[in-house]
Amino acid sequence: MKRRVEKRIDALLDGELEPDERRALEEAIASEKGAAGQLDRDRALLAALSALSPHAPRRDLAASVSGRLAVPRAPMGLPASPAAKAAWVAGASVVAAAAVVGTIVVLAREPASPQPSPPAPGPAPVVCRVASVEGGVTRTHQDRVVPAAPGDRLQREDSIRTGFDGKAALDVGPGVEAVLGRASRAAIGRLGPDERTLVLDEGLLRVQAGEVAGSTVRIRAGPVSVTTTAGTLGVLLADAERVAVAAVDGSATLSAASGTVDIEAGQVFEVDGVQLSDGPRAPAADVPLRLSGRKPCVRRGRLEIAGRTGSHVRLWLDRRRLPVGPEGRFRVELDAASGQRIELLAEDVLGRTRRLQVGPLERCAPGPRIKKPEERKRPGPPPEAESYKITW
Repeated sequence: MKRRVEKRIDALLDGELEPDERRALEEAIASEKGAAGQLDRDRALLAALSALSPHAPRRDLAASVSGRLAVPRAPMGLPASPAAKAAWVAGASVVAAAAVVGTIVVLAREPASPQPSPPAPGPAPVVCRVASVEGGVTRTHQDRVVPAAPGDRLQREDSIRTGFDGKAALDVGPGVEAVLGRASRAAIGRLGPDERTLVLDEGLLRVQAGEVAGSTVRIRAGPVSVTTTAGTLGVLLADAERVAVAAVDGSATLSAASGTVDIEAGQVFEVDGVQLSDGPRAPAADVPLRLSGRKPCVRRGRLEIAGRTGSHVRLWLDRRRLPVGPEGRFRVELDAASGQRIELLAEDVLGRTRRLQVGPLERCAPGPRIKKPEERKRPGPPPEAESYKITW
């Protein structure tokens, strides 16, 4: 094979030839004896070297090469014998391979061009989960109502409802826990790193918020909105217009259409419609509940009960919700029978309850009988006059 063709093969493998030169060389290789085999061997060697993993040469590589080159030399610098010639060729091959490997290692270790750093990860999303349930508890997602269970994930606009004997604890992200009381319903609002919102649609919600930098907890209930950054709050939505807020510890800010007020630890504030009360006050010593009038009794299969409790208190009679007036007065009439027992249950914003047992019921004592008009005796005609004859 001609020396000129051999050099051009190297240029071909290095990609240095123009298209016309490449076609001319391929024709020469096809006609030159041994050129095609040389091209295949060079390509195989290049592929093998490209497949080598980049790593530093062994520390003893130089000593090993020097030892293999330390053989007797013939005059004029030629190998003294066939064996020495073979050793010389082997040593030269090792040196060439080491040079190629070193070149690959150096190229692999060259610093890469600086790449733009990836954007810093944002804050982790806030997730609301059901921590525990007691009694009857359901959750609603996209109009589908299913029983709630610990570990269930609640998304924005999902809601959770408890029965009369139910209670649900929620984990509303780092540092915030909420407990939904009996016969209550709440929905999940915004869940962000800076604000977490719960919407109380009915009943009692107790929230405990740990101090998380830059985070606010908001509770929307009827006509008001309550916010806190740290503390324990109780919010009771007695009906669509009446709301009571209690700060167990920490502080909170209550906002309504008529103004804003700050609530300190140990204070209760009540809202009736859009009107704020006179100011925060200390909670009552207990839940007020008493009956008024005479002892309840059954008259003709009907029972009438009247009494008074707190204005911002929820009241049940045998698990049936009773309406309470603005001053806490209530009155109800229902079917009943003698010997029956009934129970009144009142609950305030702090979750305190008071029960009042009534019964066994008795029949009402009969009162004086009033005669009907047709039974009344009509006066008869006046008696005839009598005459007397006196004889002296």
